[in-house]
Amino acid sequence: AVLVSGNTVYVAAGTYNETLTASTAGSAANSQISWVGYSATLLDAPLEASRPLIDGQSARTNCIVASGGNQQFRHLRVANATGSGITSGANNKFVNVKSSGNGSHGLASSGTGVFPIQFCEFSDNSGTGINVTSGGASSHLALGCRFSGNSSNGINSNGGTALFSLIYGNAATGVANAGTFLVNCTAHGNTGASSDGVAAVASGTGCYSNIATNNGRYGFNGTAGNVPQFDYNDYNGNATGGRNNITAGIHDSTASPGYTDAAGGDFSITTALMALGAPGTFPGGLSVGYLDVGAVQRREFQGGRALVVQGIGTY
Repeated sequence: AVLVSGNTVYVAAGTYNETLTASTAGSAANSQISWVGYSATLLDAPLEASRPLIDGQSARTNCIVASGGNQQFRHLRVANATGSGITSGANNKFVNVKSSGNGSHGLASSGTGVFPIQFCEFSDNSGTGINVTSGGASSHLALGCRFSGNSSNGINSNGGTALFSLIYGNAATGVANAGTFLVNCTAHGNTGASSDGVAAVASGTGCYSNIATNNGRYGFNGTAGNVPQFDYNDYNGNATGGRNNITAGIHDSTASPGYTDAAGGDFSITTALMALGAPGTFPGGLSVGYLDVGAVQRREFQGGRALVVQGIGTY
């Protein structure tokens, strides 16, 4: 059968020792082609090891080749490709996908256009977590993602946005070539000798409500002569300094976030940075915000009733 726009392919739980080549493009008019993993019943949205695994067995170049645009990939794992776990064309979307243990990048894309990556994990790859080499300011949107333990950068991109994402334990810079707009991200322990939490922050980009801690050089490293939008950020414990070529925001902090268990991947914070994200108080003083600094938000209980304020995604 030949796939057409609007089709959904359901992928049952199990291990698939093959390459998924998705070459048929969907339609941009809300009629994408979808590849959806399930565990026991259709649409059960499995997590972790319950997701179907596409295994390159250290013998195949890629696990997913998404050369056709306007496709969605949901609830899948890919691992052990000799090259990048996933290669992607234009306007593809990834939700709850884990790409790990690959010989190059977790995901590589040279496609243009909107490129959403939501609640995904790119870890322990021999290259970068994701490597996006074209597309401009709207090229990728990473929401609630984790980029960890990669042998190069967590994110390498010349444009895009990262929100509520964890970038930690990478051997090079957390976010490199940062045409990326960062809001409420945590960059921790990216420990190469010349590695920053966030590097090449330039004019036209913005960093708000992020934490950069214990990185190998600077927390935030700017490009000389550029003036990025920069405020409400926290930088602490970086080997060389918190900032370079970036003017401090008037709401910045250098307090220790007091992570619950950074070594174990729990980046919830102490009260020092709670409710200090942008904006803590909305203009005009009409409302007070509860946005914390960093990726992981708190859960509160007030006045005998539950007020739940959490970060997006499960890390």
